Amino acid sequence: MDTTKKTNYLGFLEELMACTNTTKADLARGLNTSWQNIQDKFNLGDVKISKAEELAGVMGYKVRYALDDGSHTIK
Repeated sequence: MDTTKKTNYLGFLEELMACTNTTKADLARGLNTSWQNIQDKFNLGDVKISKAEELAGVMGYKVRYALDDGSHTIK
């Protein structure tokens, strides 16, 4: 997934949702919250890392992080 062109920090989750055919209603059910709560997070475009991990977990994925200086990647 190419997130370099995204200005929205949650763009990677939107792409994952599209790949997995997951809706915001699915995420809300998976987190036992309202659709409006999920919508607010995406409208804001920024959440805590722990919440991004929870959202990805509903779709069956685990978030991994990498630091990249352009020439090296640290995992």
